[in-house]
Amino acid sequence: MVLLHDGGPGSFRDLGNFGNKTKKPFEAVVSALRAVNVDFTVRRNDSASDGFMDRFRRSGHRPFDWRAPDGFPDHTSYWMGGGAYVHAWRTVDWVLDQNLGADQTPLAPVLSLTLGEFSAAPADHTPNNLTNFWLARAFDWAPNGTTGWRGTELHYQVASFMCRNTDTVTYFGPDVGIGNGPAGNTAGIGTDSGPNYWHSRLRGMVDCALFSPQFMVR
Repeated sequence: MVLLHDGGPGSFRDLGNFGNKTKKPFEAVVSALRAVNVDFTVRRNDSASDGFMDRFRRSGHRPFDWRAPDGFPDHTSYWMGGGAYVHAWRTVDWVLDQNLGADQTPLAPVLSLTLGEFSAAPADHTPNNLTNFWLARAFDWAPNGTTGWRGTELHYQVASFMCRNTDTVTYFGPDVGIGNGPAGNTAGIGTDSGPNYWHSRLRGMVDCALFSPQFMVR
């Protein structure tokens, strides 16, 4: 039996309903993992798997945890409480920060995906460029075929996260390459030393995109 969210069968073809349905926690987490190209299989007796599932089960949407016969609720109102999304976001945040194995390989290859898009030249690694790339990757579309996400409020907010100086008040220019100067901005995006911790901040910037209200709907 197919359960409709709201309305009759025509609701599926109504463009006015696009983006009006909230993702369930499982959908939010899976779409985030796809966006950052995570290759991870949950296994028994594995510390990383235990860490992932411990966080995810708290969202209330762990697979097969809802007793038959009706399945998990399919209405937005059920999932709009703070607990479901907070724990879904905590799961994604854990994935983005997690390193595995003796060589501490990032579970989410955010840096390698970024460098695969841009050259290694710091001048290319501007907050505007990085934000445009990651928003387009996360959503798999852009509002404008030429400028991408530039000019949108979401782009501005995410780019501002990368531009903020360590004094939390002033900002680097959004078109200044990370590691390309001025003073205080000489370490490259692959470094994780103070004061800017750019590699961690890059992962945090991706967090900002994946935690946005726009990413929580489908």
